[in-house]
Amino acid sequence: MSPAVAEGTVPAAPACVAARLARATERLASSGIDTARLEAEDLLAHALGCERLDLYVNRGRELSSSESARYDGLITRRATREPLQYVRGHAHFYGRAFQADSRVLVPRLETEILVARALEILGSHAAPRALDLGTGSGCIGLSIAAELPDARVTATDSDAAALEVARANAGALGVSSRVDFREGDLFDALGGDEAPFDLIAMNPPYVTESERARIAPEVREWEPARALYVPDDEPLLFYERLAARVRSFLAPGGAVLVEAGAGRAQGVADLFSNAGLTEIRTREDIRGIERVVEARRKSG
Repeated sequence: MSPAVAEGTVPAAPACVAARLARATERLASSGIDTARLEAEDLLAHALGCERLDLYVNRGRELSSSESARYDGLITRRATREPLQYVRGHAHFYGRAFQADSRVLVPRLETEILVARALEILGSHAAPRALDLGTGSGCIGLSIAAELPDARVTATDSDAAALEVARANAGALGVSSRVDFREGDLFDALGGDEAPFDLIAMNPPYVTESERARIAPEVREWEPARALYVPDDEPLLFYERLAARVRSFLAPGGAVLVEAGAGRAQGVADLFSNAGLTEIRTREDIRGIERVVEARRKSG
């Protein structure tokens, strides 16, 4: 018998990388997480400050007590279905890391489609001006600023806490000097002296209250309700408010891009048409859902 183990006692469970991953995977899977192994690896790499590949190279490495405690805390949080991005403190979006916590929505892959199209539109402008309404984490507006060094962006949000996150992200990305943050409700956040914008982008709340029960617990229980839900009888509420005023803030030939919920793109397109916008089109996401609606103000 090893002298390190007293007679009649059970040795402590192994604390090497491989064993900790196996136990964490089992725990996350039992919580209903389909990608349990991948997320267990992601969080262990985060806890150790290494890349996921390093976990395989060092499968037998023993974790220190502090590393084990940190990892346990992360897995415990994720097992409650707190979003992975909140647990590790950041989300990956358009090739960059954005701070993410319960003050803002988790940046999503679908929204990258909107950003990609915005960059196509603005790329032909010498010094483009963009407006990001309801900026949240800032993922749309800040991605534009980071990709286009000559762009200037105005980002609004009615929630001061969300703007704190967006400002932090702007600082981390090195674009603070080219982003003007405004607190207020959509266009009400702007003054009366702004030059018209070449592009206006918005990813508004579009999940109806009756749809709330059907969405994942990570979204339903953790992400900010104010940024998600609209009344059942007003599913296009924010698009209606946008369409009513958008032409006044768009430069001639300027574009508006919005993200839309499943099955709502045509309704948004109709609103834009009724508001006098032209060149209206939609773009599908990777699941074939019409996700982004685009329209323009006439050049003349």
